[in-house]
Formats: sequence, C-alpha cells, structure tokens
Amino acid sequence: MQNLTQLYIFPLRLVLVPGENVPLNIFELRYIELMKSCISKEIPFGICQILDGNETDKRVELEHVGCSAYITNWDMPQLGLYHIDVIGKRPFKIKSMETLKNGLTQAEVSWLSDFEDNPSEDSIDICKSILDEIFGKLNEPPHSGRGYESSPRWLSYRLTEFLASNLSQKQELLEERSDAMRLKKIIELLGLTPPN
Repeated sequence: MQNLTQLYIFPLRLVLVPGENVPLNIFELRYIELMKSCISKEIPFGICQILDGNETDKRVELEHVGCSAYITNWDMPQLGLYHIDVIGKRPFKIKSMETLKNGLTQAEVSWLSDFEDNPSEDSIDICKSILDEIFGKLNEPPHSGRGYESSPRWLSYRLTEFLASNLSQKQELLEERSDAMRLKKIIELLGLTPPN
C-alpha cells in the first residue's frame, strides 16, 4: 500500500531539494493564507517547478516530482507581504491534483525514499573536496552553520543545491533516488571522471 497524503502545492520557478534553505517573498492573498495556515498548524507545503505558466496563474503545468517545505522563519514587513524562509524536507511524486475554489492547488502525493546504494569512497572523497572548496569560497567553515555531514545523501543534496547550473539538471538530481548515482551524476556534471 502506497503512503499517500494530501499536500498544498506552491508552483515556483525553482527546484527545492532536501536540506536546502530558501527565502521566499509571498504577496498573493491565496498563498499568504496558505502560509498562515502552515505556520499555525506547523505543517509543510510542497514546492514543484513550473514547466509552463507563471506563479500568479491559476493553472500551470508542473513537474510531478517536488519537495516538501517547512517554514523556519517568517516576517511581515508590510501589509500584504510575507517574507518566509523554508527548508526542503522530503521528495514526493504527485499522483493527482485539483485546483480549489480559492485558487490553491491540492495534490495527493506519495513520498519518495532514497537509498545509499554503496557509493565508492573515491566518489565521496571527491565530493567532500568539492564541497569544502565551495564553503571556502563562501568564507564559511565547512563544519559549522550547515550541519556538515559526510553521508552520501547529505553531500549529494548539498552539491545539487550549489552546483546544478540549470533547473532541468537540478530536477534530474532531485528525481534520482540512488545517492551513489546522484554523486556520480554530479561528478559528471563537473566534467570530472567518476571513479569506478
């Protein structure tokens, strides 16, 4: 039996991955009300990349694999404008969706699970080295602030966050369920030779 649940979907021209922090500006009334509900109930919403249309359209064409988002911080600097920070949590696949009378999209989704799949130590070492270099260029110690880990999943999603040069590449990495394969694809995107 599939693990299905209902989730409100926020269509955006971005791809969110687990562990990624993203700031958002919310100004449409329907989404302001959604954010208020998510804050008060401490529930997530889903972010899916827009394929055709705009964020303000009532109906848009979406990718069917997205990521749940939890609000970690919010502020209302002026009436009608919300600033929120979200963190990506769990990837999901949309099974069905409908546009409600209030203009929001509600979907029935199934949660997707990743598996480690025994990545090589060489792949892990290459990705650690790349990520340390990125943190260095950001003047940010790699072992502070972002909860540095050495697990293949954490490394692959952080590099997805930093290195996917376009949304289609980032979407492909989000849809990859094997941590080892995600690491391999990232190394290939960088033009490096993946270890055997």
